[in-house]
Amino acid sequence: MTRSLNFNFNASNNRVVRNYITEDGIPDNSIGLWDDFFNIGEPNLHYQSLQLNYDLPLEKLPVLRFLKATYSFTGDFQWQRGSRIYENLEGVPDIGNSIQNSNTHQVNASLDMQNLYDYLGLVEKKTVGNSTIKERSAGVPTLDGTQEEPQEASPPETKEYKGYNTFIGLITSLKRIQVNYRNSQGTFMPGYTPEIGFMGTLRPTTGFTFGLQDEIRYMAARRGWLTLFQNFNQQFTTVENEQLAAQASLDLLPDLTIDISANRNYAETFNENYRVDPNTLEYQSLTPYTYGNFNISTILLKTAFNQSSEASSETFETFRENRLDVARRLAVERGLDPNDTDEDGYPVGLGKTNQAVLLPAFISAYAGVDPDNVKLRAFRDVPLPNWDLKYTGLMRIGWFKDKFRRISLNHGYQSNYTINQFQSNLDYDPNDRFAVNQAGDFKNPVLYSNIVLTELFTPLIRIDLETKSSIQVLAEIRKDRALALSFDNNLLQRKQYHLTHPGQNR
Repeated sequence: MTRSLNFNFNASNNRVVRNYITEDGIPDNSIGLWDDFFNIGEPNLHYQSLQLNYDLPLEKLPVLRFLKATYSFTGDFQWQRGSRIYENLEGVPDIGNSIQNSNTHQVNASLDMQNLYDYLGLVEKKTVGNSTIKERSAGVPTLDGTQEEPQEASPPETKEYKGYNTFIGLITSLKRIQVNYRNSQGTFMPGYTPEIGFMGTLRPTTGFTFGLQDEIRYMAARRGWLTLFQNFNQQFTTVENEQLAAQASLDLLPDLTIDISANRNYAETFNENYRVDPNTLEYQSLTPYTYGNFNISTILLKTAFNQSSEASSETFETFRENRLDVARRLAVERGLDPNDTDEDGYPVGLGKTNQAVLLPAFISAYAGVDPDNVKLRAFRDVPLPNWDLKYTGLMRIGWFKDKFRRISLNHGYQSNYTINQFQSNLDYDPNDRFAVNQAGDFKNPVLYSNIVLTELFTPLIRIDLETKSSIQVLAEIRKDRALALSFDNNLLQRKQYHLTHPGQNR
């Protein structure tokens, strides 16, 4: 179970040993060769890294032999000596050093689905012949003493399984799956006063020195490990990045290949200034602030071909209408009366320009989702698949085979939902959830800069062929659109492209 488990640990300690030079820059020749020979100096930088790799022994279970997965972990820790520029200033306590760590969890898995189907017995049946062969002996006596004439074998009875094989082909069309997941986290703590040992340290916690994201702020303050300088302005920081990517291959028909992909990316950074009370050693958080971005694959097909022009847009009108439905849902969710409305007919505090109303209404309109069913939160958990198709089966048809050397059809689709930046609302008070802004809307705990929906047909259709007379033809149609909704000025920008490449003879 542990044969494929590998560890690797590295550590380095950089220390500063003073030079024997006077303050005037003149070498001190009174120092002997062996003076301070064993002086290890002052610590300046310590870095260590732990790496773990493990091939999961799934093949030990026959039912899981189709699955191969590897797990890796990396944990880093660094101690950095702080600036000594203030150490001789009166009234300024030790501003300390800095410590930081990070870790990365990564899982890569591949699934060979055909091995699973074989194990479960989900395989197509071959057509077989069941011929009943009668005796063909020329010397078999009859009851009257004569010999029976040799008999011919009866025609073979074939048994076909077309319906069964079609069903098996459909449920086993998924052939391969690849999943990659990566999660990275890190913490930076300035103002940390303890120094590092010659061989390293296990402070502030053992887990922290090996990359784990232990909560160290309050514990370090209570133990007197953080600077007491009341004007200290370096920020405590944590970061998190999460990435998920999946690919799959389907074989639905002969000569038809379908590649499916999905992805999700989330990044978040948290910053805060802090102060430690010199009397109680209590950690005090000052102006905590979070920001980040988000991206996920999605599907916008339901509105891809809706009519729109410079003067009007069917989907945009749906967007405007959906706002009221979303606002009423939000009012009910927050325990408010949806019939208590403002002058525009929207529930009080959830006006038509409130970003909590605009965002779900925007997604529901352009994704073609009922506003009563659309998710009200900004972040999505499950990415939707995008795809690429290629079909070369026309060459199986006699007419095409006689006139062409090759012919292929291609189609691709990619769509993404992106939050370019989200950030904490410093004006939001969690103890007063119904406080309103200048527009009379409830303040939101998170602010979004803009939301972008993109959709690309890569291509919508592409034909690539070569005739028997060596004429090559390539023709394709592409259709792209991008929609950006800004919450700074409630402006929706739309870009749409239709590209047609006519056939080319080469």
